[in-house]
Amino acid sequence: MWVVYASILYLILSYQVYMGFPPFYKKRKKFGFFLIEMPSKREVLDGLVFVGGGMVGGMLCIAIAESSGMKVLAFIGLLPPMYSGWSLRKMLKAETDGPLPWVYNVPIMPFIYPFVRRWPMIYFDLWTMCIPVSIGLIEIIRFIILK
Repeated sequence: MWVVYASILYLILSYQVYMGFPPFYKKRKKFGFFLIEMPSKREVLDGLVFVGGGMVGGMLCIAIAESSGMKVLAFIGLLPPMYSGWSLRKMLKAETDGPLPWVYNVPIMPFIYPFVRRWPMIYFDLWTMCIPVSIGLIEIIRFIILK
């Protein structure tokens, strides 16, 4: 079950990066007196289609697996969120074609520049995959210890 939850977390983090936080790929315009950064209506709707479909598909598989007792079916539930998150990644790559220029001017991490030039979506992948993978590793360790 934790695999499905990790894939849903991947989907949520993918949507977060697609909307522009952290601002590696998209620069936002300031909105109103409070200087709130707002995405466009089109971006929100495009992303919500994938988020909604992935969430509903994943949770439906979990519900069927729990009600029928077939735990193997729960692993199928990780496919819709992962597909939706990957689709958001492809849409972001098509729109931006790499990170913003400020990313290359940060003197803190000069060792990562060759990787960013070779794989422009590495920030997206690191941001969206590190948290779900760490949750998965914690669950595996917990399963081994409690077994």
